[in-house]
Amino acid sequence: LEALESLRVPAELPPAVPEGSTLLSVTDLPGPADPRPGTGEVSQTDPLCARLGGEISESAAWTVDGETGPWQFTDERWRFPSDRAAQRYVHERVDVLSEGLPQVRCARLGDYSALFIGKPGPRSSVSVFLVRVGPTLARLEARSEACDAGGDAATMVRLGRAATDLMRLASRTVS
Repeated sequence: LEALESLRVPAELPPAVPEGSTLLSVTDLPGPADPRPGTGEVSQTDPLCARLGGEISESAAWTVDGETGPWQFTDERWRFPSDRAAQRYVHERVDVLSEGLPQVRCARLGDYSALFIGKPGPRSSVSVFLVRVGPTLARLEARSEACDAGGDAATMVRLGRAATDLMRLASRTVS
């Protein structure tokens, strides 16, 4: 009986995203999802970001079990000391942040938003949604290497809207 007790699943699993974070949570995603390694790790390798006083502050990644197959989803946040610094970073790094994908029309969210969608291979797809609220920039990426799963425009805009709401809420509690 003691051996069986050690196999019990805890009543509540720890969240993949820390409480108080502006990152999306697994409940925002359009299907069952598992955190990927690297969630929460951030890299500080962009000299422009550093020069503008910004930092890559949060990151989370999941593998989503979509209706047409699995896809990878990444949610990243940059924080800058001012709206102007954040917008300058977006303006100067949009080609890198978007991975050079073509921009498509989308609903305007936050102070700035842009959606980029492309198909680098016959069955692969990549979508990047950038949205800025004040001095915070979100970069949402959906990537599928094996099928056309996830990352369609409607899904990315819905996820972008959820990220925008979280960033607006956070900016109100900080002010």
